[in-house]
Amino acid sequence: MIYWLWFSKIIEISPKTKLELLKTFRTPKNIYYSNKDEFFKNGFSHNLFSIIKSKVDLNVYERMYKYMINNNIMMVNIYDNGYPDTLKKIYDPPVALFLQGDVSTLTYRKIGVVGTRMATMYGMKTAYQIGEDLGNENICTVSGLAIGIDAYAHMGALNSGGNTIAVLGNGIDYIYPKENISIYKKIKEKGLLISEYVPGTKPYPQNFPRRNRIISGLSDSIIVVEASHKSGALITADIALDNGKDIYAVPR
Repeated sequence: MIYWLWFSKIIEISPKTKLELLKTFRTPKNIYYSNKDEFFKNGFSHNLFSIIKSKVDLNVYERMYKYMINNNIMMVNIYDNGYPDTLKKIYDPPVALFLQGDVSTLTYRKIGVVGTRMATMYGMKTAYQIGEDLGNENICTVSGLAIGIDAYAHMGALNSGGNTIAVLGNGIDYIYPKENISIYKKIKEKGLLISEYVPGTKPYPQNFPRRNRIISGLSDSIIVVEASHKSGALITADIALDNGKDIYAVPR
């Protein structure tokens, strides 16, 4: 477990490169103890080797693991049976996921609902209604816990007694944005929180575009509500299209 935590924490390496390393070395532990010859004969760079071999205190990850146990934070890696099959099919799936809440939520049919943070009243009502309707049909609403459309989709699902998954762009124990603290707590209690980032990771801007591929990968189809031209919601839709999924739109 501690080697998976260490491997997940390395933000300088892309998910695709991490998958290539796993394909070669099979486990993070093998990667951790690899030598130069093994690295270079498999075509990996000096720079990548330097990143892997930068000084690491494994005691940090021992403490992180204990923290996860004490706070009911689970981790599944890409080899585990509990890792979502649909997510494995995207171009660059995360090597591990951190989960908190009801993991049975992953077994439901899932539809992603995404959209602008600067939503109109019409957009917020529509997102809420979509989440509520999906909940009434026993379909899980997947979104990103952002203010605006995401928040209202989650609320609609929760208030219908349905299932919802929030995919976070930060550590699973870091509440962001603070405005959505009550929704965060309800999802942790009644739904599922998911992140590819180790506990304690702050919400860095670069995390959120990467987060969108997980929303898309988990969802059977995507509903876009009031997205602007360069929004993260359209990035999610583009990824879903690349993976052959249906996209539905609610215009402004």
